[in-house]
Amino acid sequence: MSLELIIRWEDGDTSALEHGELLIDQLDEIDAIADEHDVRWLSSFADDRDIPEDFAGDPEQLAELLGPNPIWHTPAEAAAAIHRLADLTSGPVADGLRELSTLLRRDTRAFQLDVLL
Repeated sequence: MSLELIIRWEDGDTSALEHGELLIDQLDEIDAIADEHDVRWLSSFADDRDIPEDFAGDPEQLAELLGPNPIWHTPAEAAAAIHRLADLTSGPVADGLRELSTLLRRDTRAFQLDVLL
């Protein structure tokens, strides 16, 4: 089973990313680079609500428990930070971040990053 990062638009549409699986795989490293350079974490555009300490179920059960993520972001606020992260990385990670930034710059709908199983 692999995880994939996608864009979930406020109107319910989703956009897949060519490098979505890679970005999930490298998320901790991307956030560490963001932290080092005082750039907003990529993971901050996803659901970052606390998971209950006693939770032991699968991601689908967690989604049911927490309910819909109430936090939405504007593409303009995210695109610049994600583009900066692309400049701080290299190779396929930078390509994936540029892809994400470009998709966000082309849209005005509120969004959140989401993980698909």
